[in-house]
Amino acid sequence: MALCRLRRALQLAGLLLWWVFLKEDPYCVNAELANPVNDSGEEWQPHAVTDQATPLLNLTIEEIEDWYRSQVENCWKGFIHLMSHVASRDWCNWEMISSPYSIFQQCLEGLAEKGGYYYPNMCAESYIIKGHKTYFSNCTSQYLFDPPEDILLPIIIAPICIIPFLVMLVVWKSKNGKPQI
Repeated sequence: MALCRLRRALQLAGLLLWWVFLKEDPYCVNAELANPVNDSGEEWQPHAVTDQATPLLNLTIEEIEDWYRSQVENCWKGFIHLMSHVASRDWCNWEMISSPYSIFQQCLEGLAEKGGYYYPNMCAESYIIKGHKTYFSNCTSQYLFDPPEDILLPIIIAPICIIPFLVMLVVWKSKNGKPQI
């Protein structure tokens, strides 16, 4: 188990070093990225290769939105692919899903930046919500309940009873008029 995690960490570190040294945009690279969650050797691209970076400048807002929606669908498919290699029992474990989730978010942000489109936007938000509903809807924290009445009532009543006593004490001590040292 520890060896498997070490191998995954080394794969991810290798990808990071590769990206830093080559200074390439990970969203335009024509090479495939290794899946950091999957040890089977399968490879996945965050989305389809987009060599349309310069023509996007000549498009209308509607055309950019259509382009963005089509590319976001590829990010979503990649996220589904990465999450398919995470056991459903681990969907609520941040250590297991942080890498696919971060790749998905970076894909959405990178596409928006490439298209000159704002982020966050409604399209990206709808896919993020879709991901949360699909994979993380059962990841609820423990519900908090009120304490039992035998504990709650003394906690409420004690200050209520003490306040009039303290007010009476202050008034009684201040009636004298002489400063107390």
